[in-house]
Amino acid sequence: MKLGDDVASTRILSEYFAELGVDPPDGGGDLYTIDLDSVVVVSVDDDELVLDRWSANSGRKVVRRT
Repeated sequence: MKLGDDVASTRILSEYFAELGVDPPDGGGDLYTIDLDSVVVVSVDDDELVLDRWSANSGRKVVRRT
């Protein structure tokens, strides 16, 4: 869903591009919101498989497997 607050969008995008150290694109940009129930990030750390999971019900949990 598109963020409907143009003033907030302009402020957020300005801060984002300033942090990156680049000029914002001509015409600015649009921001969107998403409604997530859970997110999982899978990665490898040395010889371990890392499952980093967040859910709205149970919060964050990190599991490491060798």
